[in-house]
Amino acid sequence: MRDRARIDGRRVAPPARWARALAVLAAAAAALPAGGAGARDADHAARLHRSDRFVVETNRFVIGQAPDWLDETHVVWHDAAGRDEDGDDQVQIYASRLDGSDKVCLTCGLDGPNQVPVVQPNGEWILFHSWAGHSVRIGAPGFGGLGSDVWVMRRDGTRRTNLTRSAELHDNFHAYWSPDGQYIVWTALNWNPDEGGNGRSDIRVARFDPDGPDGPRLVGEHVVRPGNGHLYETQWWAPDGSGFLYTETIDVAINPELYFCRLPDPAAGPCRRVRLTDDLAWDEQAIFTPDMERILFMSSRNLPGAHNDWTLVANFLRIPAAYDYQLILLVFTDSFLQPILQQATDLYEISLQWNRGRTLFKPGPVRRLTPPANRGGSFPSSPSIAAGACCGRRIVFPRAAASTRAA
Repeated sequence: MRDRARIDGRRVAPPARWARALAVLAAAAAALPAGGAGARDADHAARLHRSDRFVVETNRFVIGQAPDWLDETHVVWHDAAGRDEDGDDQVQIYASRLDGSDKVCLTCGLDGPNQVPVVQPNGEWILFHSWAGHSVRIGAPGFGGLGSDVWVMRRDGTRRTNLTRSAELHDNFHAYWSPDGQYIVWTALNWNPDEGGNGRSDIRVARFDPDGPDGPRLVGEHVVRPGNGHLYETQWWAPDGSGFLYTETIDVAINPELYFCRLPDPAAGPCRRVRLTDDLAWDEQAIFTPDMERILFMSSRNLPGAHNDWTLVANFLRIPAAYDYQLILLVFTDSFLQPILQQATDLYEISLQWNRGRTLFKPGPVRRLTPPANRGGSFPSSPSIAAGACCGRRIVFPRAAASTRAA
């Protein structure tokens, strides 16, 4: 296949069959012209696809899902599955180099699990997700379920503060900073009947105030996508601050598609939606390249697994997406959290097509970056991968550790 991403590497012996490994990717960052549209842009994107190299390297030090970059040489991450770094029987968050050196625990002493850290751009804070203070716990903090709040701490682990302070039967997950570090977006879920909760998640944005009267706080919290029964999962912001990426089930149940939420004013107003994908698969965990010419995302398209089977059934029966708030936990558990028929995923890339004023874009050609998950260079992974961009040329993502070789 001519436009397939070429993987440069050798067979790697994994530390364990289903361990999560950290992969470091480097891609050629050729830029599209700022102006122009139509066929000329499509031709340019096609040439770009044929010429780019996408190199995958397996990092020998295994860390947990959803790492982020602290700087060019350090990452922040949580305990890998099946490994307890500090022996406290809790999932905790650490900072280290990619090889595990200079490791420092940032959340030790706080009741966990504590996980899914995201570093404030050009700032002193790290947001993370925690079950601390909650007795009703389902799923995993930051990935979805019940019991998660959004917290912040300094880069050295001090001033740990609960920002969302929710009651039982809530979940606050998939939180991300705006590129100026002033706003946070996240997905909120409320099943608490005493508060009128009905289990339909929504998307919220609030301003981060580090100097509130009682410490860091959220100000002006407001809903930008309403609770309609659809599954929501928020993702990374656009580098220019114009909005953020998110996933929403649409058309039929169990069909998560990728969207861009354009926010002219992050302090007020709803999303102006731009749909980016249209296929019966799980499309999620998206991030822009720094030049905003492309979006990298995870997808289960064209791969075997339980999730895609569920999607086909829902499409055949024409089950509305409004029922997903009742279905998604069952489907997710069956699709990704069991070893039989576990849904495989790959990384993909969308080239964006901009208008002449570079004020609006629409999705262009799509290419797969990783090899098919049912062949020798497989990358099966749950959709809870998070890719942190560093320096415009590298991302990090976890994969289920299976032997890989050059495609």
